[in-house]
Amino acid sequence: MVIGRRMAAHAVTRNTIKRVLRETFRLQRSNLPPGLYVFRLHGRVPDMSLRALRRLVRAEAGELLARVIRSGIRGRAEPVRGTRKPATSGSGPDGGAQSPA
Repeated sequence: MVIGRRMAAHAVTRNTIKRVLRETFRLQRSNLPPGLYVFRLHGRVPDMSLRALRRLVRAEAGELLARVIRSGIRGRAEPVRGTRKPATSGSGPDGGAQSPA
């Protein structure tokens, strides 16, 4: 698990977030469909007490995992930003026909 210094300046903040995410995932693991799960910070962590941070992370992670459990999503892979989409209709990367492998 990685949380960059840009998102949370203090090591104690980063470690608290990781600890709470692991705990929340561990408690919900038996209810989750098999798959790989990624938690990603989308912005900087605001300055707040560690108690408030734990409460916030636990609530957000719990809600995200509950949404997965309710929807029954099964390890759906989503494309990573900046990657090419696979070629369709038998065309190769240069627009020509692909040779059989």
